[in-house]
Amino acid sequence: MNIHTPARSRSKHIRPNQKKAYIQRKKVAAPRKVNRRRRASSRRSGVAELPGWHALNKQQRSVGASKQGTRQPSKTMAILGLIVGICVLLTLYVGHVLATEATLEELRAERARNVRLNLKYNRLKGAFDRRTGPAVIYRRGAALGLEQTPHYGPTIIVK
Repeated sequence: MNIHTPARSRSKHIRPNQKKAYIQRKKVAAPRKVNRRRRASSRRSGVAELPGWHALNKQQRSVGASKQGTRQPSKTMAILGLIVGICVLLTLYVGHVLATEATLEELRAERARNVRLNLKYNRLKGAFDRRTGPAVIYRRGAALGLEQTPHYGPTIIVK
């Protein structure tokens, strides 16, 4: 078994004389030596170990794929939904303001009509009271020959 293998190159090309050593190295990989002090200190301080380059590369690829595939349309749809929602709210607000102004105009017109009717009622009631008041009744009774007495008689009921 060959323990010492040549340094790894970035390319996947393996020379024929190195093929056997490469396969053996892949099958039996030596365990990594980890600095125990660093691992213990990171556990104590609550800081996790930093990821390696390969982990960062994989993570970046997965984030890039998710951004291109799902994130952009969802952001666009969210912004579009927000704009549509704001337009609907503004339309409802403007409609409410216009309906309130129309109702206020109707209320003002009805109040003016109520004031006119009250004035007409007071004018007609005053005219009726002037025609049926005590001064007119006593004068007409005297014209008919009735005498005014200090005592009032019984109530007259007309059937």
